[in-house]
Amino acid sequence: MKEKVLLNVYRVLSLLLVGVLVYSNKDRIANFINKNDVEDVKEISESVETVMAPVRISEEKQEEAILKVDASKSATYIDERVPDYSIINGCVNDPVTLEYTWTSFEGLYYATICYSIDAKLYEYFNSLSRYYGNSEYKNYINDPINSEYLDMLVENLNEIGDKRGYTDGERVREVISFCQSFEYETDQESTERAEWPKYPIELLYDRVGDCEDTALLLVGILSKMGYGCALIKFDDHIAVGLKGDQSIDGTYFENNGIKYYYIETTNRGWRIGEIPDEYVGLPATVIVIS
Repeated sequence: MKEKVLLNVYRVLSLLLVGVLVYSNKDRIANFINKNDVEDVKEISESVETVMAPVRISEEKQEEAILKVDASKSATYIDERVPDYSIINGCVNDPVTLEYTWTSFEGLYYATICYSIDAKLYEYFNSLSRYYGNSEYKNYINDPINSEYLDMLVENLNEIGDKRGYTDGERVREVISFCQSFEYETDQESTERAEWPKYPIELLYDRVGDCEDTALLLVGILSKMGYGCALIKFDDHIAVGLKGDQSIDGTYFENNGIKYYYIETTNRGWRIGEIPDEYVGLPATVIVIS
């Protein structure tokens, strides 16, 4: 009995001693625990950092890419589409002779003109990026090299008109007949691209094109001949408008009080003011060329 009492006393004293030791070293123990916690957090942080670092780098690159895309919309990018004439000047060494024959506007005879177009010159223009803005369509026909070909067309078409004794109205109808003679092909068929307006040189070389190609050719010739004209642009189609007055019959679109009479260029036989049924009554944008 006496031994049990002594054992219990020892136990109590031991517990008291442990309590005293813990209390007296509480700060050191707390620091130790905190240190271990910090080390654990540090290890976790380093683990997260390792995983997240590539993500942050990727996001930075994406941000840089967005800036580059935004920069591509600047005037600098647009200017890059202007032909480099130093390259063009070295192209004339692979001429291809092309002949164009069409039925005259009244259907009484055939007219023929011939041109020599350098294949490498064609390839160069075909390699250029495209213009798509309404105010940019003039660039296709105002380009100096393409403008020279339009000048030659005007000279040849006027020569035909002089020989036939055409009036001004008949000259215009002959020009329309010439532009309508090009075979219609979609951009996908002729260029394997969804939407690809052609420079006049490209259309002359390919001898096939869609609505905007023949429309650009026609407004280019008419403007060179001194006529007021415009592009008539629908959501999915482009035609030509010829400046006229009340003496002309047919469909017209107005811009600033000026009437531009509709001309369809995608097939033979369409007359001034005659519009395909699917475009009757639809709104269109008038892009004045001259």
